[in-house]
Amino acid sequence: MRTADAAHERYFRDAASLFGSVLSFADTALRGSAILNGGAAVATLAFIGALVTAQTPRQLDYSPLGTILSVFGVGVLLSTVAGGISYLAQWFYSSAHQDCELKWDHPYVEATAKSRSLNAVGAGFHILAVILVFGSYFAFADGGLRFRDFATVALVPSIQHAAHSVTPPETGVPATRAAGSH
Repeated sequence: MRTADAAHERYFRDAASLFGSVLSFADTALRGSAILNGGAAVATLAFIGALVTAQTPRQLDYSPLGTILSVFGVGVLLSTVAGGISYLAQWFYSSAHQDCELKWDHPYVEATAKSRSLNAVGAGFHILAVILVFGSYFAFADGGLRFRDFATVALVPSIQHAAHSVTPPETGVPATRAAGSH
């Protein structure tokens, strides 16, 4: 009888500990993906503001920026939905745990048909949450690559223009010599 009580107590203690650690890891992954995409969206908006207020000698096609912001927004949405799905997964896991049958002889804790079904549904939601978080990371990567492509088009002509308009400092050496020709 003492052995059964100890096994039951260990079962509930281990489950509570596991539940807490799983939630901690899930929270970190979900926050990380939301912060990545949200921060990227804010940086993109700041970049747009800098481009619009800059004195650029040419007009730019800003339409790719809408797509870039949308991709980052989808990343935030995916991580937010993953948070809700993760909650459902944990609820099903917890319900499965509570529906196990406690016994007085070995094995002291036995899964029931209902607890196995609840556990399977929890695992399905768990897998879906992981897929959504990876989708959020993919959205960040996709948005970042799209932003890089746009920034390359937007900044390279400005950098080249600035390089050609800079006058060399006075060195006292004739310009042909300073340029490297002898």
